[in-house]
Amino acid sequence: MIARPRPSSGNTSARITSASLASNARKVAKKLGMDFELVKVTEIDKIIGYGVMMTPALVIDGQVKFSGKLVSPDEIRGML
Repeated sequence: MIARPRPSSGNTSARITSASLASNARKVAKKLGMDFELVKVTEIDKIIGYGVMMTPALVIDGQVKFSGKLVSPDEIRGML
């Protein structure tokens, strides 16, 4: 999944995999009032391009924040 800020919003973008991780990220973004878009990333070359070797993974602003585990909404909130 890729969360992209709308052009004028200035919000954080995130790339995530896994339906549960996407759900947690969506909940946090909505609770914070962020304008976002989630897009699922399934192409292995794109995933590996981030240096991710285990999914699910969360990438925020081009940086891998978590990989190989499901993170809670509180952990995600701490990254935004």
